[in-house]
Amino acid sequence: MATVTLESSKPPITLTSARGITITIDRSVSTSSGGGTGTVTSVTGTAPVVITGTPTTVPNVTVTAVSTVAAGVMSSADKTKLDGIGTGATVTGVTGTAPIASSGGAAPVISIATASTSAAGSMSATDKSKLDGITAAAVPALQTVIPTLTVSGTIAENAPASSIFTSITGPTTGVLLLTGIWLAKGTVCTSISFHSSTTAAGTPTNQWFVLTDLNRISLANTTNDTTTAWPANTTKTLALTSPFTTTYSGLHYIGLCVTATTMPTFRGLGYSTMTPVKLQSFTSTTGLTTPPAVPTTFAAYSTNASLALGGIS
Repeated sequence: MATVTLESSKPPITLTSARGITITIDRSVSTSSGGGTGTVTSVTGTAPVVITGTPTTVPNVTVTAVSTVAAGVMSSADKTKLDGIGTGATVTGVTGTAPIASSGGAAPVISIATASTSAAGSMSATDKSKLDGITAAAVPALQTVIPTLTVSGTIAENAPASSIFTSITGPTTGVLLLTGIWLAKGTVCTSISFHSSTTAAGTPTNQWFVLTDLNRISLANTTNDTTTAWPANTTKTLALTSPFTTTYSGLHYIGLCVTATTMPTFRGLGYSTMTPVKLQSFTSTTGLTTPPAVPTTFAAYSTNASLALGGIS
């Protein structure tokens, strides 16, 4: 406690505490005793002390709560947490999840395993140099063939990207060509695409594609492109009349049928004697014009045919 003696005819007294509270006292002369009396004229504070209310008469002194960026009043929860930490507390153990490894204990050694062909990890300087040394020119030229054929958004095709495609003769007018394609269960199919080659369709009257199951039962037809031109070296993508979601994983067929005075040639793979169901092409139903209603069972394997490159989007 501090005692302050007030004397008349003296300047105001200013008291500042170690906690940042400043009080200014104005001294006035007492005519009856010659002594002095005083009144508080202002109260100020330095953060975290905050003064509200009326500083000259009824000041309200508060202290803000402590935060991670500013000092202040410690909460009881923080005090409890602090008291729960022992004096001189240290880390007792550190673990790691692959590829990060820890030796454990209070002074662990942290490391990252080297990457392998079967597990992720840190890349060695040798592997990095090897990777940086691979340029586009190092990729075989045949790998650039497919991107020019693949339709943007295609989710499945009936031939591997490493194939070397040529111009093939397709089916005759009104004959359905079926070619195998592997689709996963739950695949949402919205359109089918095929690619013409060096010969355009001459005076076409019907042009449609179809998706069937492994038993050649139609699952979805595309729209009929009727007399729309199909130029040479052009991808034709036709939308299914409604999206179809596959119900099993495995072999399906996509088919194309065109009626025209001159049939287009197609980009694809040449004839092979492999079993037709091994993702091969074969001619099926003949004498077709417009797409048959779904479901329709198309004719079984008749004759091996060259594979016309096609895909599902």
